[in-house]
Amino acid sequence: MSGAKILVVEDEIIMAMELQKKLESWGYDPITATSGEEAIKKVFKLKPDLILMDILLKGEINGIEASQQISRLFDIPVIYLTAHSSQRILERAKVTEPYAYLIKPFGERELQINVEIALYRHKAKNKMVTHTRRETIADLYIFIGSLVPLLASYISSEDRESFLVAFAKRFEDNMKLKFDREVGKLLYDSDDVLEDPNIPQDAYMSWVSSMFSDFGFKNETVSEDSKKCLKVLKCPWMDEIEETDIFCHICQTMAEETLIWTGFEGNVKHKSDIMGIPPVCEFEFYFKSPHRIRT
Repeated sequence: MSGAKILVVEDEIIMAMELQKKLESWGYDPITATSGEEAIKKVFKLKPDLILMDILLKGEINGIEASQQISRLFDIPVIYLTAHSSQRILERAKVTEPYAYLIKPFGERELQINVEIALYRHKAKNKMVTHTRRETIADLYIFIGSLVPLLASYISSEDRESFLVAFAKRFEDNMKLKFDREVGKLLYDSDDVLEDPNIPQDAYMSWVSSMFSDFGFKNETVSEDSKKCLKVLKCPWMDEIEETDIFCHICQTMAEETLIWTGFEGNVKHKSDIMGIPPVCEFEFYFKSPHRIRT
């Protein structure tokens, strides 16, 4: 994976420089950090493809703790680098599911092979996740399509409500597990992520944007104080919306269901004028509290 961005977290300057030089010679784009705190900040800012993490770092958090915090928000493979091979440290490291664990001093070829394997494995895993995601979206589309006769504007309000309840159940069955795996675990421990309490909300909005993209929506997110807005720039159901607004209710249901899954206090408002110039379709998320409600 030539050109991959690799974050080197190492507090020994000479060692960090040597790793940076080797990675550059292999065609990678290295970034360096000297502490766990700095590593977390650089992950948020630069989104590396791989992390080489020294376990024993100077500062308040070590490499294992930094990896745990990073994994709550990002799916980035980690290779641990350490001069210590005690069983206690190894057991702590295993919990974070690293892609490799190299004992210093390690050989140049050993490092190169493990970097290549970690990048390849992660790419292969993402392909599998993408395939599963497509199957999930396809199932929901089939479910909607199977009820096309019910989507006409002349159906009764009771039938429309029954359809939306059925869709909400199908949507939860298909998407809730994926939500929990990708962002839910962060929301249950939001106080410990970083000092900024808005990070869990931003992670949630990023996931919602990605989900709508999977359904074929071109969109963008905007933050304004307690309000975060998902702006729909292109809707795959535009032609159908001219005949019935049921598809707008489907989108509203998806937004409301996912907000319920977070446990945040708040609500979602839909603003739409698709026939206007320019057309407008926005979902405004209002958060009453920066943290998840503990249950």
